[in-house]
Amino acid sequence: LLSVAAGPGSFTGLRIGLATVKGLSCGSGVPCLGVSTLEALAYNLEGFSGTACCAMDARVKQVYQACFSLSPGRDGRGTIVRLNDDRAVSLEVLEQELREARSPVYFVGDGAANLVRRALTAGGDKELTHFKEAYARYREVFRENCMYRVRPYEGIPELLATLKEQEVKIAVLSNKPHAETVNVIESLFGKGYFDIIQGQEEGLEIKPSPQGVFRIQERLCLSAQEMLYLGDTATDMKTGKSAGLFTIGALWGFRDRKELEEGGADALVGHPLELLRFT
Repeated sequence: LLSVAAGPGSFTGLRIGLATVKGLSCGSGVPCLGVSTLEALAYNLEGFSGTACCAMDARVKQVYQACFSLSPGRDGRGTIVRLNDDRAVSLEVLEQELREARSPVYFVGDGAANLVRRALTAGGDKELTHFKEAYARYREVFRENCMYRVRPYEGIPELLATLKEQEVKIAVLSNKPHAETVNVIESLFGKGYFDIIQGQEEGLEIKPSPQGVFRIQERLCLSAQEMLYLGDTATDMKTGKSAGLFTIGALWGFRDRKELEEGGADALVGHPLELLRFT
């Protein structure tokens, strides 16, 4: 079975994806299935209990949004049930609806602190009076579940092994809390494998600020001309460019070609090993 994102999302990206998969299906005789982008996001929370609020920016103060009921299963996979159709809705209407939720609501955001702020705002706490305790609770839950179904993309272990053989310095910069970022990377690759692991810390601006890049650059004693920045979102592209680095977009990641190009990517790669032509 072949599957493809059917939207919402970039019109160009969706059109290319749908045409490609349909062509593969017709040529091979393998059936294909369109999958809602929002529903696919919900499966990142498979095994949790509560409500997944999946949303994407639709501009003009609206979001593409759908909610899903999450129930854990004995096999660890769980059940996901759609609660409403994919739709474009204003933030004000969504806020009112989420206030009526009778179970925990899970959001996705760009940086843990921003994620918590947006969740509180959507829940009616516009002054963020409960931010401190909510953020502490988020850190606790994330710490307990940060390795849930986490594994490297295909080709990443081989890429990193080759870079190590070439004595290329490698680092991670994440908007996730620092301790959990270190935990995830060291659990996957071992302690000391990366030269530097940098997550979100007090006093360090998150991406797209270049502060994290500058900190890594200083610790490695490298110039901007000696560094490459690889990422999979427009935020990453803006981070690398604002730090003066040659910035490469990963097409196997979280966002599509259009977003990476609009974010300012100097180059795009479709597989991790393609990065080696730049080293």
